[in-house]
Amino acid sequence: MPPSPSSVLLFNNQLTPNGFLFQATPSTHDFVISASPSDPPLIVSTLQHVMKQRGLDHSTATFIHSSVQGPIQEPVRTRFQNFASCSKETGRAPVILTIVWKESK
Repeated sequence: MPPSPSSVLLFNNQLTPNGFLFQATPSTHDFVISASPSDPPLIVSTLQHVMKQRGLDHSTATFIHSSVQGPIQEPVRTRFQNFASCSKETGRAPVILTIVWKESK
């Protein structure tokens, strides 16, 4: 049975039949990757490249866990630097790649 007209919601900042403004909120997917700086996950660079080629807004962030002794080497820091590309409408990227530099025991 189709929904009654009073229960139908319209998207894109349109009014519902009961007069409320409804705005669809896009979801954000945050993928958190724990990795050792001595063995960085090269797939992240590939994913960033493919998403950029296809025009997919995304961002990356890096964090250093307390298990890491000393600084992250320059080539690794440069390759995995923070990056953001997001839509003006939502102000956030639909895909976030987060790398947590962590030494395994």
